[in-house]
Amino acid sequence: MPWADSGIDHVVCALSAGRESSWHAKYPACLTHRPDAVVNAVRTIMRDRARPALFHCAAGKDRTGVIAALLLDVLGVADATIVADYVLTDHALADILARLRQAGPYVRMLADSTDEDQRPLAEAMQSFLDWFHEHGGAAAWLTLRGVPSEEIEAFRADLIEP
Repeated sequence: MPWADSGIDHVVCALSAGRESSWHAKYPACLTHRPDAVVNAVRTIMRDRARPALFHCAAGKDRTGVIAALLLDVLGVADATIVADYVLTDHALADILARLRQAGPYVRMLADSTDEDQRPLAEAMQSFLDWFHEHGGAAAWLTLRGVPSEEIEAFRADLIEP
């Protein structure tokens, strides 16, 4: 059954880090290579009619982690909490990689990669957050890319209890 038949919007936002060989510690490349896709993903989730929302990527750690970090930063969540959320993927990583190693393009992409190579490292997310804060944080980054501050404030008002 198509998603729309159940009243569910299905939106694809092709996030990419360009020719970066690894996402680890290169998460800023996603923001600089395809900022339009990142903004589209974040704005889609920020719309009140879109929530609750499910968003994911193949493994649920890299592209998903970038979008989750952006949204959580907009809401004022502490870096330590964002990092802790990010590393939760590690609990399911072996199963995720076993599935991906048998799926289409990931067979080749993961052929020379170990589970250890793919671990969601706290340092990688913290490095991304540090880079991000050096550039003004999520709200400033989104505003510079055309997201009205009223949209950001409406998202905050919807999700943060006074």
